[in-house]
Amino acid sequence: MLHEAGREVEATKQLEQARLRGSKGTLTGAEQNRLRRAGLVLQARIGAASSKPRDAEQALAALDGDLKAAPSNADLRGMVHYAKGLVALSHGDPRQAIESFKLCPETDYDCRRDLISAQQQAGQAAAAAETRSRLLRANARDNIHRGADPAYLFVSSRLKARK
Repeated sequence: MLHEAGREVEATKQLEQARLRGSKGTLTGAEQNRLRRAGLVLQARIGAASSKPRDAEQALAALDGDLKAAPSNADLRGMVHYAKGLVALSHGDPRQAIESFKLCPETDYDCRRDLISAQQQAGQAAAAAETRSRLLRANARDNIHRGADPAYLFVSSRLKARK
């Protein structure tokens, strides 16, 4: 949430604390991988938002290494596409970011939101409007919360607020 509020320095500190807590060994291997990878995506998001390409590139390198070890992992592949787009954004290249973000799964709502932003930065207003409309029509549901997916609710509420 700190990152969403534009408080990148604090978000980075919280991310480091979360990494320390997650390394205590109380999680299974799969849970540790999921947590570590989510942290890497957040690191890339923070790097892109604060124009720190090195942070985003480091996160991408780590995710790429994981993908080489598990090439059939579709979730991980989506994270790599997202991180590649974030690296492009951190270098000020929204057009390259768009190409990477388009490869993310439709259900990666953060990636879709950043795709909209990159399309707007690249002057692709019609494409951004179509991506936004498609995302808002998704009305995503999940089996865990027996209702709307929390990630979808957050992203869609942010998009609706910006009309």
